Amino acid sequence: MRIACRRDAYLLAVLAVVQVLRWLGSPRLAARAAELIGVAAFHATARKRHTSAGRLAAALHVSPSDPRVEHWIREAYITAWTDLLCLAHAGRSSPHQPPVEINGLQHLEQAIAAGNGVVLWESSNFGHRVLAKLVLSSLGFKLVQVHAQDHVEGLLYVGQEPTRLFRRVIQPAFTALELGFLEEILVLEPAHSLNHARMIANRLRANAIVCVAADGLHGSRFVELEFMGFQRRFPTGIASLGRMSRAAILPIFCFRDGAGRGHLVIGQPRDIPPARDAAGAAMRHYARLLESYVRRLPGQYRAWHLLTSAPRVAAVPHLVGGR
Repeated sequence: MRIACRRDAYLLAVLAVVQVLRWLGSPRLAARAAELIGVAAFHATARKRHTSAGRLAAALHVSPSDPRVEHWIREAYITAWTDLLCLAHAGRSSPHQPPVEINGLQHLEQAIAAGNGVVLWESSNFGHRVLAKLVLSSLGFKLVQVHAQDHVEGLLYVGQEPTRLFRRVIQPAFTALELGFLEEILVLEPAHSLNHARMIANRLRANAIVCVAADGLHGSRFVELEFMGFQRRFPTGIASLGRMSRAAILPIFCFRDGAGRGHLVIGQPRDIPPARDAAGAAMRHYARLLESYVRRLPGQYRAWHLLTSAPRVAAVPHLVGGR
């Protein structure tokens, strides 16, 4: 394993920005920093920008030269950085500014009262994933997060082996930030085993709230679906687990409207009957739901360039820590 690499320098710079913003404690300054960094990233990544623009234009049936395409892609960069820099507010008593309007909170409360555990189906690529959990944590909900092995919120090691510096310094630092609003994190390690299902099932039996990316790249079984006019694979494991455990599966979306107001939408529980293709049907429902949000707010989807990417291998979680 290498000691360090150029990717580590980038991640350390991100950590430094987050820590400075935590010290300053200004949500307005954090929003401004996200805008500046997002615009800089937009201009610095020409290949990704052009790929994203081409796929967005194809999905929405507009010309790549349409001025709205560039606006939407620029907005996607800013959205990604805005959500990432929400880590600067982790553990603060008033983490979300401006206020976030919550719709469907009763669905979560009713699911908890049922006592079978809750799966929050979040998107790793749309809207404000971190902000959603900051809001729920500030309301007193204890959240368990499922992450990929090399995950650091909003960022991944792609195409290279993590270094010692990443394993021993960078990833633990990001984990510590997330544990400011999470009860614990289950990390997925590459392996072909059902241990990860057992661990998540144990949390659900304890009536935990488990947050999982419904559009993630990790899993052992996938269903290939049409999404935004492209073929994309969605993992079916958590849907199958939810059916077997009788846990409530609630889709969750967090986004900002045109006026900058935040919205957190917790959907109604998805019933998964004991049918042969039940998990696949559940994922088709989720894909259609996610697509409806992306079509309405294309500038808050940050994975246009990944629409044809293939998922990785299955994984087994281990416990990182908790409060």
